[in-house]
Amino acid sequence: MPASERPPFRDHGPRRLAHTAPETAQLIAATGTPLLFFPPYSPDLNPIEQGFAALKKRREYQDQATLDDIVRRYH
Repeated sequence: MPASERPPFRDHGPRRLAHTAPETAQLIAATGTPLLFFPPYSPDLNPIEQGFAALKKRREYQDQATLDDIVRRYH
């Protein structure tokens, strides 16, 4: 696939040296793939955060339960 048609590589990982090291960026750039970084903490861009928020909201409106009850309810 020509470099102009490649989607950008999005680093979803934590802001660790391995993810942001100049050598890593150079290796990716050498393939012609654009490299984009998310902000350090971006819950709006992380789908699991939306799921956790929905579970938390449902939990707020239900009676207190044991851990076993919660696991059975959502599993």
